[in-house]
Amino acid sequence: MGVVYAAEHAETGRRVALKTVRLAAEGAVPSLRREILALGRVDHPGVVKIVDEGLSEGMPWYAMELLPGRTLREYNDDIWGTQRPAGICEPPHLPRTLALYRRLCAPLSFLHGQGFVLRDLTPTNVVVRPDGTPVLVDFGLAAQLRAVEGRDRLHVGGSLVGTCAYMAPEQICGETGDARADLYSLGCMLHESLTGEPPFAGGSAVDVLQRHLEDVPVPLSQRGIAVPAELDALLLGLLAKRPSDRIGYASDVAAVLGELGGEAGDGELGLRARGYVYRPRLVGRAHWLRTFDGFLRKLCDGIGALVLLGGESGVGKTRLASEFATRARRAGVRVIVGDCGLVGATGASDVHQTAAALHPFRSFLQEVADVCRGLGPDESEHLLGPRGAVLAVYEASLASVPGQALHADPVTLSGPGARYRVFTVLRETMAALAEKGPVLLVLDDLQWADELSLSFLQSLSSDFLAAHPILIIGVYRSDEAGDRLLDIVHATGAHAITLDRLAREGVGAMMSDMLALSRPPADLLGVVATESEGIPFFVAEYLRAAVDEGLLIRDRAGRWRQPSADAPLDRLPLPGTLQELLERRLAHLPAPTTPFVEMAACLGREFDAELLFALVREDVDGAIAVQQLIQRCVLEESAGGRFRFVHDKLREATYAVIPPEQRRELHRRAAVMLEGWPGDTPRSYPLLAHHWTRAGVPAKAVEYLEKAGGWALASAAYRDAADFFSRALELDPCTPLLPRSGATLRRARWERHLGEAVWGLGDLAGAAPHFDEAVRYLERGAPRTRLRWAARFAAEALRQSVHLVLPSLRHGRNVDDAAASGEAALAAARQARRHYFAGEALPTLANALAATNLAERSAVELPLAETYWELGYVAGVFRMRRLAEAYFRRAHRCAERTLDPEGVAGALRAEAAYCVGMGRWEQARRAGVAALDLAEAHQDPHEKGMLLAVLAHADFCTGDFALNRQRSMEILGLGRRHANAQYESWGLYTIGRNHLARGELDHAVKYFEEARAIFPHVSDTGSRILCDGLLALACVRRGELERAQAFCESTTALVRDVMPTVFTTGHGYAALAEACLGLWDHRRTEPDRHRAWTACSRLWGYAVLFPIGRPVALVLTARALSLAGLRRAPRWFALRGLAAAEKLAMPLEAATAHAELAWLAPAGSPRRGKHRDEAVRRFAALGCVQPQVEADTCGGRTSWRSRPPPHSARKDAWEPANQSQSTIP
Repeated sequence: MGVVYAAEHAETGRRVALKTVRLAAEGAVPSLRREILALGRVDHPGVVKIVDEGLSEGMPWYAMELLPGRTLREYNDDIWGTQRPAGICEPPHLPRTLALYRRLCAPLSFLHGQGFVLRDLTPTNVVVRPDGTPVLVDFGLAAQLRAVEGRDRLHVGGSLVGTCAYMAPEQICGETGDARADLYSLGCMLHESLTGEPPFAGGSAVDVLQRHLEDVPVPLSQRGIAVPAELDALLLGLLAKRPSDRIGYASDVAAVLGELGGEAGDGELGLRARGYVYRPRLVGRAHWLRTFDGFLRKLCDGIGALVLLGGESGVGKTRLASEFATRARRAGVRVIVGDCGLVGATGASDVHQTAAALHPFRSFLQEVADVCRGLGPDESEHLLGPRGAVLAVYEASLASVPGQALHADPVTLSGPGARYRVFTVLRETMAALAEKGPVLLVLDDLQWADELSLSFLQSLSSDFLAAHPILIIGVYRSDEAGDRLLDIVHATGAHAITLDRLAREGVGAMMSDMLALSRPPADLLGVVATESEGIPFFVAEYLRAAVDEGLLIRDRAGRWRQPSADAPLDRLPLPGTLQELLERRLAHLPAPTTPFVEMAACLGREFDAELLFALVREDVDGAIAVQQLIQRCVLEESAGGRFRFVHDKLREATYAVIPPEQRRELHRRAAVMLEGWPGDTPRSYPLLAHHWTRAGVPAKAVEYLEKAGGWALASAAYRDAADFFSRALELDPCTPLLPRSGATLRRARWERHLGEAVWGLGDLAGAAPHFDEAVRYLERGAPRTRLRWAARFAAEALRQSVHLVLPSLRHGRNVDDAAASGEAALAAARQARRHYFAGEALPTLANALAATNLAERSAVELPLAETYWELGYVAGVFRMRRLAEAYFRRAHRCAERTLDPEGVAGALRAEAAYCVGMGRWEQARRAGVAALDLAEAHQDPHEKGMLLAVLAHADFCTGDFALNRQRSMEILGLGRRHANAQYESWGLYTIGRNHLARGELDHAVKYFEEARAIFPHVSDTGSRILCDGLLALACVRRGELERAQAFCESTTALVRDVMPTVFTTGHGYAALAEACLGLWDHRRTEPDRHRAWTACSRLWGYAVLFPIGRPVALVLTARALSLAGLRRAPRWFALRGLAAAEKLAMPLEAATAHAELAWLAPAGSPRRGKHRDEAVRRFAALGCVQPQVEADTCGGRTSWRSRPPPHSARKDAWEPANQSQSTIP
């Protein structure tokens, strides 16, 4: 661990032993300095005094008093010589040895009472003074451990520390050792002093460690060595394999040695060690450990899972997760521990402000950065590559990974596309790391996780985890879990585990471990079990409070009792509630620690040590105060020079007793200090907003809420962004009175950002009021009637025309006017987008024109390419081709000038969609494929999903059903990987449409019904029209007429007041019309007739706007006229439908037209045979199963009835003429 020098102080001339400690881990340096400081305050004659410490060239050192005497190793050598005897009859100098070890127990007991565990107690680390007093001198591996964990921190064992010959079994296993590990080492040393060798000696180091784990030491008496039976029993008690079977206290060892004749040292009786209890084993959780072992076996076989471990606060969730993590590390699994930071909350009823986005995954990203630095360039590129630039927003250390400078900055995305990209790259990085070996990721306190982290967990499909060795264990408090977390807990594929309270037997086992007894006193067990109600945290707090306050003491016989010997243990004067117990413990803290613990409670659950020291204006040394709080189990050390409360309940209890005025002042001081504190500034915005809010300074709070919201938007943490902007609007002290004033403009901007955040979460309807409010602040409110929307549209269209003719009239009157117009333009553009998805034509046009006019008025280049391509799309729909192309060009120019790659891809997508609706397939594919390439280059799965939907529709219309199904499956996969309900529904019903066209009705209905089950989670009218219409047609073909009628009615209600602005809804309109015609033919009722003609008129409304709807509209009109009894007109419409289908190269519609013409032709006529044969050929080429249609002649009038399609349908099924059949897909 270092080198020890004999040294002399340059000024005082004092002789010292100076030790330098070389540590590989940079973060361990401040930790060691605090440990040295704590040890320097230990005042005991059996502990060497540390007289100075410091840093030399970055490396820590400390100086100890230079002791006269010799080490215990030299003492043993003097007794035994360098050659140990093969056999002995009696230990030499037994009384002197027993006295030496009795005296050694005193400083050991004292250190244990202070919370120190040496972990490397060996003969070399003990100096025996000339008067026979042993002194502990080396603390290279000393650790200050809480005697009992009040609230377990996620600690993962597995590291080996100590000297082989004296190492306790639990240390060998990498577990967190306690004072009993030192007592095992003491037993090994005593054995060596009595016999000349340690109990397990000889062979290699591995052999020695194995013997520590497996071999039972042979009693000295059985080896022919004459020792008292009590000494034999003492050695066996010290060398027990399990800590719970071992002698628990150094004072008990001293008592036995005293009874055997070991003399006490001078002053030993005057220094009484502080009482302490032990950290218990994990009790009452054997079943769940076996369950976790099953997950571990699967993980090692390459199969991952998501496990959510819940339970009420203090029930032992973190301890169970920690135990499993230690087991996983021993099995060779890469273990990564993350937690969910909490900026601040004053209690259960307070609003929890979570830490920055993806905070729980920062430790995972740090691990990736560390692994990359240890790999070659090629492997590092595979593990991280261009994904690093996206993830560096959430963990800055990724930017410094070798090779990352070669990658360009990622394209800025907005809305769902940004978060889906984050999910994709994070998931791919997880998979890449798992290629190097199984990974266990433990996320603690998931109830405080930020929304982006929870959404990412929700996006992890069971298929992904089953294909990669990644096991994620999320630990959460069930009594504080929000709806989003509970959705994940109850999701299919997640494994939910809920921990219950301990039974009385479990409480007893826990108390036995803590008190180092084989069984606890029955009366004490009764009161603790009753008061704690089986909550392990309460059990620990109760016993700790009793021992710390001296209400429960150990006598010299090792029995626990009250100070008054005759007082019963079930009458301890302690509070009966956990809150009162915590407040009592805090009240007994040393007075100098009070300002530190109060400021720490204001800083939050975890805080920077140096920040705390700078904030507390006291003469007391901050490091000493913090060390005392650690000793009292109030604080614990975290990573990177930070501290945290042992349990958040302690922080809440501390915060609750601070007077309100003092709280405000503490928060104000914290905020002022943090504003100038070095660090990750964007990540500090939420913290600053919290402190200024608690300090009662709304103007400053609003400033940082706005900054925090902007950073959250940029990092796709939309729920957090929405919360920040909502709070800013609530706290804003400025009431907007003057239109277009600075305060009004700011509130409008917050409303727009709030709308964008809600939009990014996929809630289009929820975003609308915020965009409306933003525009209202700056312009005027949204119209409430169709007539007013028409007037708005006319006014904006006129204004746009004026702008086109007279560009000089575009710009605003002044700077404020231009800024307000720009802000209103951005809000209006979002509103146009929302109305577009809702299928509301007039509001879409009015808002798109308003956004364009306002943007031109602002005289500032705004990222409004979407408004131009929306106008281009709408102009194209209304057959204004030149105007459409002009707006598409303006969209491209705007996107290029504003460096908006999303706008470029969006313009290409809109152009592709427009061309699909017009039936310009090649132009549509060129634009769509170019946009798809951009989306993949931008790592934008959201844009990719929309483009795949456009291209899949083109594939279906042009008869490429195989490619259509492939793209539809890809859309479905995107939706499920990213938990995007809209994309999942798109994928499902487009696959169903494919099955329906092929005549596979059962499969089609299955996919349609799955899609409909998702619709409550999306606001997409077009999808409902398409899915319900197709489902109605499938039901008619299956003969389920009542069900078909229900779907026809629901679809009719959807299309009643909606202009068909989305080209993809065409098949919904067509399917609705065909289903209604089928019902009319089957039942011949007046309502069916009326419904059928209404559906046909709606279909023509679509066909007027989108030419690709004309073929089917003409064919179905022919069918309707035929049902109405007309003879010549149906053939005229069917022929024109065929011609339109041929012109537009739509093979399914052409085949359908031929089938309709065959049915309309006279039975037995050549014309019927010609069209029938052509229909059969074309359906066969498309791979469609041909539904049978029965036709007969009755009174010179033909009628038809749909029948379910037989799987054996063949061309010869169309013969003979009197049973001629036609095809209606």
